[in-house]
Amino acid sequence: MSITSGFEKYINVSLGDNTDYNQLPNMKTINIFIAGAKELAPQRTKLKALLSDLNHRLQRSSGIRLSVASYETYGNDQNDYDAFITNEADLLMLILQDRIGQKTEDEYLLAHKTKQAKGKPETVVFLQHIEED
Repeated sequence: MSITSGFEKYINVSLGDNTDYNQLPNMKTINIFIAGAKELAPQRTKLKALLSDLNHRLQRSSGIRLSVASYETYGNDQNDYDAFITNEADLLMLILQDRIGQKTEDEYLLAHKTKQAKGKPETVVFLQHIEED
C-alpha cells in the first residue's frame, strides 16, 4: 500500500472529488505528529514534503487540512511533544530504522494509552529498510 492510499483510507475521502475547498464552511484539520530518532531528520523531511503535497490536494478536494508537528517543531522539549500527542494529535507517525529509541518508544506508548482513553491518535509505523553487507 502506498503512503497516499493509506492516508485516503485513514481520512475516508476520495482524492478525485472536485469540491472547491474555499466554499466549504468548516475545514477539518487532522493533526499529525512525526516521531523518530534525531538522526532520521532526512526521512522526516521527506515525509513532511509528501504530507505537504497531500495537504494541498486534500484542501482542494475535500476541505481537509493536515497540520504536521515533529521534533523540528518543538526542539528538545519532550513535554511539548507529549502535550501535542495527548491533547491534539489525530495521527502519530513513527519512523524507525534499526531500533526504537527510548523517547520514541515513550511517545508510542503515550499515544497508545491516549488512544485507549480518548479514541485517538491512530498510529502508523514506517520501517526503513537497511541493506546488509
